[in-house]
Amino acid sequence: MLAVGLLAVGCNGGGSTPTSSSAAPTSSTSSLPQRPKELKSAASAKPCELLTQDFLAQHGLTRPPQAQDKDVTISGPSCTFLNGDVRGPGAVVGISSKGVSTLAPGNVGADSSSAAIDVAGFHGYQAGQKQPDSSGDTCIVGLDVAEGHALIGQAADTSNPPRTSHEQLCTLAKQTAEAALNSLSAKG
Repeated sequence: MLAVGLLAVGCNGGGSTPTSSSAAPTSSTSSLPQRPKELKSAASAKPCELLTQDFLAQHGLTRPPQAQDKDVTISGPSCTFLNGDVRGPGAVVGISSKGVSTLAPGNVGADSSSAAIDVAGFHGYQAGQKQPDSSGDTCIVGLDVAEGHALIGQAADTSNPPRTSHEQLCTLAKQTAEAALNSLSAKG
């Protein structure tokens, strides 16, 4: 089973440039640029409702989503989306009440890495863990979306042996975060 683990990963996904000129206050993560706007709906968001059916089908995430009201790892609600054939990558969407600072360089484990990332003008960190044999690889994107709240997109491949490269997991984590961000932005 795929579990949200705020480990860390060293892959840079790049990102798009800010889409809004009105900046909201930054979070307590002072090293990040200001977010383009405050997504106040983050506090009440239901992670299982943040990915569209088209996104899930496109990525083969066809098993019923698994909601968790209080994911202790991220300090907030999360939703796990698993690959239809059981073997292959899965994705997690969550809303952390700890902000993105837990994913910042220096705050992740010694066997992990972290780098700044920008997705649609929202800033955060891409973090995760890359194992020598690719087992247990994970990639997480955490975006600063509101004061004290981070949108988390994670991808991992729990099949043995893994069928998804670390770079592909980072791409899926970023796409997951971006798709969830689009839904969250539409809610305000």
